[in-house]
Amino acid sequence: MTEHIGLYVQGLILVFAWMEVRYRVSGNSRWLAGGGRADRVLAGLSPYLLFLLLLLVARPEAATWQVGLAWASLALVAGHTLVARTPEGSTSSVLGEMVLELIAYGILVASGLSIQFAHSPTGGLLYFTAGAPIITCLWLFAFSRVLRLATLLPGLFEGMLAMLAYLFMGSLYLQRQVPMGTYAIILLFAGVTTGQWVYGFALKPSRTGSLAAACWAMTAGALSIVGTSKRLAFLSVVPPTLVLLAPVFFFSYLIVGSYLMPKLGSSQGNRVAHRWNITRHRIVTVLLLFCLVGNLLALLACLTGDPFLILGPGVFAFVLMWKLVSFLVKNDRQSTRPAVVPETISILGVPVWARTESDLLQRLQAMIRDGKKHVVVTPDSLAIHRSLTDERYRAVINQADICVPDGAGVVWAGDFLYDAPILSRIPGVELMERLLAMARDRGFSVYFLGASPAVIAKAREQMVLKYPGLDIVGARDGFFTAADEDALVAEINALAPDMIFVGLGVPKQEMWISANLPRLKTSLLMGVGGTFDVLSGEKARAPLGFQRLGLEWLYRLLCEPHRFKRIVLLPFFVLEVLKEKLDAAS
Repeated sequence: MTEHIGLYVQGLILVFAWMEVRYRVSGNSRWLAGGGRADRVLAGLSPYLLFLLLLLVARPEAATWQVGLAWASLALVAGHTLVARTPEGSTSSVLGEMVLELIAYGILVASGLSIQFAHSPTGGLLYFTAGAPIITCLWLFAFSRVLRLATLLPGLFEGMLAMLAYLFMGSLYLQRQVPMGTYAIILLFAGVTTGQWVYGFALKPSRTGSLAAACWAMTAGALSIVGTSKRLAFLSVVPPTLVLLAPVFFFSYLIVGSYLMPKLGSSQGNRVAHRWNITRHRIVTVLLLFCLVGNLLALLACLTGDPFLILGPGVFAFVLMWKLVSFLVKNDRQSTRPAVVPETISILGVPVWARTESDLLQRLQAMIRDGKKHVVVTPDSLAIHRSLTDERYRAVINQADICVPDGAGVVWAGDFLYDAPILSRIPGVELMERLLAMARDRGFSVYFLGASPAVIAKAREQMVLKYPGLDIVGARDGFFTAADEDALVAEINALAPDMIFVGLGVPKQEMWISANLPRLKTSLLMGVGGTFDVLSGEKARAPLGFQRLGLEWLYRLLCEPHRFKRIVLLPFFVLEVLKEKLDAAS
């Protein structure tokens, strides 16, 4: 009976392989809804079908498990055909894929694949009886989901599969009395995945589709169970763990190498920067090297039997990796500004002022004298990141006359994207004080709007003392309602200030300026965030050491832990900058 089932399954696999070839040749995707969606689903399915066909034809031991794998794979293929008819990324599509995977895992468990026991941390064994099927399904689900994160970069998932296969082979070599069938399955798995990686990464870069990734990850998870070895179980956890840690390593290197080290190595008027030669291929190479080193250290731990003995080799491997990554992605040190600097450069689509602070002050003085209305915004990295998802805010800051780089993250993005130090950080609080000094010297009048009544009154008092002769014609706290705006605008127009500083916080202050700009009769309007708190003395700026290293955000976080919710968005800003760099390199 098993023999007939095997032949039947092989025939179905050949039919699906023919359907994919027919789809590729003719471009006819009627059997799978949506040409573009079908392409993303089916990409890379042929190598897996070849692996499964060879596995069934070779017939090593554990034939029942192999047939179960074939049926589970067919369930995924058939199920994805149906799920592909739902809108991509919708809740029904995501839930449908998860249900299909659980069904496939259930088929594998029904064919005899099961985790019967686990080694207890305190010694001995923990045996699973009735809960074994559920635990097996959960392991396969978690293993597959984490491993498939590698599909985000073309070539990374295929390389991870090949390394996983060789890691399994190394583990089996350390064992005794290993069934030849297990060797045969993993050898076949290693051969096909290596060929797929060489073709899909080195020869013809491509991304594995969701269906093929699900099938490959399910097979790798099943192989980790079939080995029934403590070493194999340990090593099978290593690759998914490295998939999660590799981006952490890469981003840590990126931030230290392109942000902290240049800050430490900079001097007055001479900022260190590097030309970052980053492409998708190089990133995948770096991540695969990181995973390879981690796999070798894990095998070494199994050989020695004592994880502490790999501490020395681990430190050596880390330093070697750091130097190797530097060689791959960083070259041509640049330490001076270009001879010709454009007035603005684009950071994630936002035009940021690129010239010096003195040039900016001259431009602002000319704006005040020309009699027209002008808007200045001071976005930091989080504000620029907000503009990617908030279309209204993006429109407002893009319509501003000048976007001042207020934030070390914005300066870092300029250095990283444009290969040389172009931007100079101009903190909003310093720019406002420069403008107040200019207002005193040139006879311009100013108006303060924002903060609490006590803070705005104290800020006005302190600035009059600091800049004698400064004409602050009015000040109003930020606790007003929409019903008060008409009276507020009328009051400001009656006082006729040359400059208005609005400290209502991002993005409220920019929205208020944009909404009331047509009615106001002021030459220059500038959003200043929490600057009034600093000018009033209620809050102190970070020490000079933090300012020099561009770590004022860290100082504010230490003083105000509630800002953590905002700080966690910084990695997403870094990721968007990296995407823009990769797009430019492509």
